[in-house]
Amino acid sequence: MTAAEPVRVRCPDCHRDHRYTSPHYPCPCGAPVAVPLLSTAEPAVLHRRVWDEEWVTVRCEECGEENDWPRPEVGCPCGTLLRPGVRTADTPPEDPS
Repeated sequence: MTAAEPVRVRCPDCHRDHRYTSPHYPCPCGAPVAVPLLSTAEPAVLHRRVWDEEWVTVRCEECGEENDWPRPEVGCPCGTLLRPGVRTADTPPEDPS
């Protein structure tokens, strides 16, 4: 298992920085799975909840199974609800350069 890396999430409304780490969820195989966050992506501001957008498909590194997990959210003290960028099962890995 790879540990979830914290990312900086900046609120576009008040410009506060938040450090966020994805929680781990149990894959049916028993391995812990964390939704991989994109450190270079700007967070999306959540205005309305849409059921289909609440979930993200993530591949387990241990068994390769793909499952849907809750999309990460960060609540800012100013009242803005943010969604950090995530790497789904279809997203290529980030370029470290």
